[in-house]
Amino acid sequence: MFKRSAVKLFILLVTLGSFHFVTQDVRAIDYEAELDFNNQIPQDRPFMDGSVVFESNMNGNWDIYYMDGQGNNLRQLTFSNSDERWPTISPDGSHFAYTSNRDGFFNIVVQDLYGDRQFNLTHNGSNEMMPDWGPWDQIIFVSDVNGNKDIFLKNVWGTPEEQGFGQSESVPMTFTPQDENAPAFAGEAYGNIFAYEVDGNIWGYNLDDFRNWPIREGGEDERDPVFHPYDSIKPSREMQPQFMFLKNDQLYWSNIGWQNNFSQEGMPVRIPGTLNYVAFSKDDPCTIAFTTKEGGKIGLVNHCDPGSNAILLPDGNSNFGAQKIAYGRGQGGGMMGGMMGGMRDMGDKMMQDMQRQEDERMRMEQDRMDEQMRMDRERMEEQDRMNQEMMERQMDADRERMEMERERTEMQMDADRERMEQEREMREERDRMDREMMDEQMRMEQERMEQQREMMRNMDGDGGRDDFFEPEERCFIEDEEESRGLFGNIDIGTEIDCGKEQGFDKRLQDPTTLAMLGLVVTVGATLLQMLRGN
Repeated sequence: MFKRSAVKLFILLVTLGSFHFVTQDVRAIDYEAELDFNNQIPQDRPFMDGSVVFESNMNGNWDIYYMDGQGNNLRQLTFSNSDERWPTISPDGSHFAYTSNRDGFFNIVVQDLYGDRQFNLTHNGSNEMMPDWGPWDQIIFVSDVNGNKDIFLKNVWGTPEEQGFGQSESVPMTFTPQDENAPAFAGEAYGNIFAYEVDGNIWGYNLDDFRNWPIREGGEDERDPVFHPYDSIKPSREMQPQFMFLKNDQLYWSNIGWQNNFSQEGMPVRIPGTLNYVAFSKDDPCTIAFTTKEGGKIGLVNHCDPGSNAILLPDGNSNFGAQKIAYGRGQGGGMMGGMMGGMRDMGDKMMQDMQRQEDERMRMEQDRMDEQMRMDRERMEEQDRMNQEMMERQMDADRERMEMERERTEMQMDADRERMEQEREMREERDRMDREMMDEQMRMEQERMEQQREMMRNMDGDGGRDDFFEPEERCFIEDEEESRGLFGNIDIGTEIDCGKEQGFDKRLQDPTTLAMLGLVVTVGATLLQMLRGN
């Protein structure tokens, strides 16, 4: 029962919401017919449920203003006596950023669109201008901190400026001596791409590899690129970001230039006057907001239907003195619009949560890689230090070894010198003694010869040798009689001492004789012992 009642209640609410949405749509069409500058109802009207934020000097100085997509609820957002310019709206439509010189220099300020909270995103003592809020909650802007105008990048949320406790640095994107202006982020799918203006030409930039390239170099006044929120203005064979820009105040579109596809063509929209600035809707791929040079009028036009007329807000006759304009997401739209907006916001929040999780994962991965690199670096430094110490120790050991080898060599050389000196002295001493001995022998020989000569002079006879020397007598065993010994015989012809009787000493040296003598002595000693024993 309860389930059936709930179903009926849901059907009733959907029916009432649809009726309310349709009636709101009819009233909007009637109202637009009154606002159309030609008093004609557009065949395909633009999306009029967004938030229009623009700069205007209608009160004497430049301030930021707001009104809804139908030209109602006009209100002033900034009130200082300084200039606030170049508004840009956050992807969810809740905040806007602009540049203000209230501190003496132009700085980027972030402010609630429906509240009073604001904070300075930059504070460098230089001029930061022309901010553009990207789909990934980053802001690119122009700064003259280096003298000329360069493009810088900075996160919005989570910064010390947003949290109110400090300052952080911006990241420079360009470094050329030329002036870069009017940077613009690509749509939601390509938050890493932006374009900018250099001397009347348009260039592209890729944050992933910090690479830039010329997109439009026609030599004409090409300015203020604005990317399509869903990246496609015209069908293209290659899926790539597309943007519109003003060339000689006429509206054109162009590819970003991937795969060398730089296709461009004019966008024939019916505008009452000369275009000054343009902006895409964040919710509708066909709606363009614009300002005119004539009186700074504000309007909306559907570029998907070249035959449709533009709608000037609020009544076609208001001169706002507006220049830079931004067209963000609105807060109304009836029940179905609210449901779609809620679903879109829920999807955006999910995407943001996923992006934050991915950022956190990448941060943790980066921290891990940094820690690993730090550990590897410390390990390499420690290894280098150990290798250096080992090399120094080895060099010290080599030096000590070489020093010891040198000392040993010197000691060996000293010892060799001493040994050679001693040998030389000994050789000299030996030579001296040999000379003295030879001299002495020669002297003695001379004396002996002198004595012999003297003896020869004093001798009688003929002075022959035999008169002074008798030949030495030699004796031999001549026959068997002489060879007989006590216990054996001596060989005939054996030389014997002539002074001994018949060579008795030789006979005693005969082995047989000695053996017999030993036997006789032994027998005699034995008999003597036996006698003593008795």
